[in-house]
Amino acid sequence: MHSGIHGKRVDVMPDILPGVTVSSHCPRGDANCSAHQEIANLEHEADEASQKLANILTRLANAKLATNYTHSTIVEKFPNEILSLIFCEAWDAAYPASMKRSNGDEEPQDKKKLSLAIRLAGVCKQWRAIALSLPHIWTDVHIFMHRQKGEQTLSVLRDILGRSKDATLTISMHSEPIDEHSRIEQLQPALAILRKESGRWRSLQICLPIQIIKALFTPDMDLSRVSSLYLYSNQYRHSPLSDHFWSNKSLQPDHLSLDSLAFRNIGIAWNRVTHVVAHHFTIDQAMRVIRSAPNLVSFELLEAEEEEEVTGFGSTKFVHENLQHIVYSAPHSELPDAETIFSYCRFPALTRVEHEVLARTAEDSFMDHLMRERPPIEELTLRNSTFFPDYLLSSLKAVSSTLTRLTFAPFEDPFNEPEYDALFMCLAGSDELDWDDDSDWEDDGGMFLPHLEYLEFNSAWPIPWDLIPALFGSPNDPNRRPLKQFIFNKSGNQDDDDHIIPKKTYRFCWSLETQALTFSTAILTWTAGICFGFLWNITTCLFLLRHVTPYLRCTGGYDRLRISLCL
Repeated sequence: MHSGIHGKRVDVMPDILPGVTVSSHCPRGDANCSAHQEIANLEHEADEASQKLANILTRLANAKLATNYTHSTIVEKFPNEILSLIFCEAWDAAYPASMKRSNGDEEPQDKKKLSLAIRLAGVCKQWRAIALSLPHIWTDVHIFMHRQKGEQTLSVLRDILGRSKDATLTISMHSEPIDEHSRIEQLQPALAILRKESGRWRSLQICLPIQIIKALFTPDMDLSRVSSLYLYSNQYRHSPLSDHFWSNKSLQPDHLSLDSLAFRNIGIAWNRVTHVVAHHFTIDQAMRVIRSAPNLVSFELLEAEEEEEVTGFGSTKFVHENLQHIVYSAPHSELPDAETIFSYCRFPALTRVEHEVLARTAEDSFMDHLMRERPPIEELTLRNSTFFPDYLLSSLKAVSSTLTRLTFAPFEDPFNEPEYDALFMCLAGSDELDWDDDSDWEDDGGMFLPHLEYLEFNSAWPIPWDLIPALFGSPNDPNRRPLKQFIFNKSGNQDDDDHIIPKKTYRFCWSLETQALTFSTAILTWTAGICFGFLWNITTCLFLLRHVTPYLRCTGGYDRLRISLCL
């Protein structure tokens, strides 16, 4: 049976009845014909029935809508204006990760924001209409340049850019290495589409072969509106960009990330720069950044090219008044007494440092800088170097009055004896250590690192657990250190069952329960394919360490064991 509403009448015709056409030739006229009168009466009844059925169908549809509304989620009841605000908040909260580096190579950035916009537009017709009406959520555009070939692909690029309307853009471009001139020529239409929107660029994240970079930036392009520039080439042995290439670009970003070759001839308004991430810079290049950028707040110097001696800076230390955060990483340098930016500068506002160097024991420019300049550092991370204990403690003593977070991860030889019991003795206030000069501690009540709130220590050897309670101090002591968390990361696989928490120190660990401490442990092992994470009382954790770790050692060992104490 087929039914439908046409005007006021619902036509319902059983499938078994044939269609009938009534002849209009009646000798007595329609008004005097009983047959025609019967038809008129039936049509009137049909009209009334159709109207009644239409009313019933309308009420049925309304009842279904009301039922769906009653049983729907609260999100489905929101008006479009509220959903628009939710979409924008969700998009803003999807923080974009920076481009990844693997073995020195750039990898594509996670396209979280663009993926979210596409998912929102694919839920239903209503959500799609709302998403397409919000230019804001289409402004983070990720492009794999080597795939931008063919009209179908280019139409997708145009569509995404068109959805952003006149909003400012974050453009992320990545490409596999391309050397052939013919393949680069195939990308010209896509580059032309992007260049057309250059007036809306605010953030550029580029990892492309050098020839594509040159093709993207035309000589007369105005980049003065770009506030963040991330520029790398994934083409090996490429020549640096010429100074002519950067002329008339009017670059004045506040965030800058680039490698040594891209930096060489770059033309930029350095007075606007506040954050710099530099890869493979020489110390000379790093000093040029520090001297040229008076408003620099954060400087990440990664995989720095260290030198034994840097010339041309003289004996007078350069003072940078605004630099607060430094990441210095030279993991492949084996120069024992290299000169670095810490040899030639003073940073009176420096509060956070992450320092990673290799094979330093007693001569390190940064540690010497701490003892010489005493910057107001609050957060300090030291990785890889196995500093002599006295040298380490002297350096930490210089910043003892300001330090609140300390992470120390030395590169230890598991076949040597443990070296850093002295650090815990100092933190515990042991009288066994004799300092040459305690005058700097008078204002801190003679306490080492009196404001420390977080301590993380990596070692291949057990730590002196009997001293750990003293690190936290008595809960009733108003002058105790405000330490809230201590993390011990244990590496290595010694056969001795006492290599994590020796039995003789169990009673000291149990005493931590009286100080309202939370004891948690995580065992990470890839060889056995197991990952444990626990948050229990100390007695249970000690049982775990005694009985689970020997099993893991038999099945292939574990990569790292993490023990955390939280107050």
